[in-house]
Amino acid sequence: EQWLRNLLDSDAHCDAVVLVGPEARRISVHRILLANISGPLEKMFFGEFREGVMREASFPQMEVDVFRCIQQASVGLDPGINVEIVVPTLLAAEQYMISALVTECSRYMREDVVGAADILTVMTSSLKHGYSLPEDVEPAYWSTFVADSNSVLESPAFLLADHRIIQKLVQLDEFGVAEDLLWSRLVEWAAGTEQKPELVSSLLYTESEGQDRQRCHGDKSLEPAEPSSHNHLVLREFIQHLRFPLMSKALFVEEAAMYLSREEERSVTTFHLLGRKPQFSTSERICGPSVCDLPVRILGGNATRAYLTRLLEGTATLPLVSTFDKSKYDYLTFELPADHRAMIVSEVHFTFCGGATDAACGRDFHWSALDGSTGKVSGRCALFQSVQAVSLPPLPPARKWQLQWTSLHDPSAKLAKLCLKGHESQDDWANSVVKSRASQLYNNNSD
Repeated sequence: EQWLRNLLDSDAHCDAVVLVGPEARRISVHRILLANISGPLEKMFFGEFREGVMREASFPQMEVDVFRCIQQASVGLDPGINVEIVVPTLLAAEQYMISALVTECSRYMREDVVGAADILTVMTSSLKHGYSLPEDVEPAYWSTFVADSNSVLESPAFLLADHRIIQKLVQLDEFGVAEDLLWSRLVEWAAGTEQKPELVSSLLYTESEGQDRQRCHGDKSLEPAEPSSHNHLVLREFIQHLRFPLMSKALFVEEAAMYLSREEERSVTTFHLLGRKPQFSTSERICGPSVCDLPVRILGGNATRAYLTRLLEGTATLPLVSTFDKSKYDYLTFELPADHRAMIVSEVHFTFCGGATDAACGRDFHWSALDGSTGKVSGRCALFQSVQAVSLPPLPPARKWQLQWTSLHDPSAKLAKLCLKGHESQDDWANSVVKSRASQLYNNNSD
């Protein structure tokens, strides 16, 4: 491997020169190595074109690091792809028909781009280069954003993201972050775009054009309360999608109100003072899947299935006992329908009845997953409560579980009803959200 690297790094025995990037960086190359992996490069260097005659080729649109990837691929080395250059490297590999490098770039985007920072970088790069991400890659990237929204917002890459990504995140109800933190990061991001105007170039054009039209018609309703600035121009695009009524009052007054029109500012103020409906949404952002009743059937225990089904209806009188007395119903098995996705059980709701005392209810029990990633947790019922909900530590998603009593508050305890509450995993929920928001989220590089 070192010999191959020396071959690329040394000018000895090179027989051509390439000029790479807008600054025309001179790099000495071996023509035969490049021609061996690319038909177009073979024709360029060994054909009758100017490059073949002069033994000098120019690639003004190509980044130096991208060309280095091509060079390393030409001798079978790891091309050295990273999140910042994977998109332009893929485009260059496609242009020059370097199939192995195309395959490696595609694999990298699917397998090695993980976490919010990497994904933000790749998505911003794809927008910069007018590249549409593969149909199976873009949904996976957005699912990561939804599943772990706070990591997206807190990532340094958020401050370097294209405005089209930021806009879609802000509009998304399921971008589950605190409004105060979102606003603070947006202001920080907007300030940074003054030094990186390419992140907001199309945004600034459409925003200034729209304001000019409004001024021509004498419409001052959307003018900010304070004089305009770069930050004002950038942030106006996001104002209508933010939930200013949910911000802390101090942050709104000190850091946000200055960016609103007088009418918008008054709308939020009267919401807090008089309870009037504001111009902005007052709905909390959604941070995860909602809890619901699980449509289980009961399989286990010594009673008949018909009798056990009465537990779900609240008409049973099932006696309970700990594992030390195997003659009674110390365990119950629950199962979701075969076509139902795996779920996480978060609560078990019990209704006890018919005991000899007010304390006649269950006490300790084990809760186990019987399929998928198996595991076991413990729960405890409170004393003197005939109706109660017991929260469970989360187990991995499953479709089948078992409840087994290990102790009772009173041996005469009987169970009248049992209900399971649960939710999708965070990842499954995020996938569902992205699927339902496909038309809103997916980029076609035409906006």
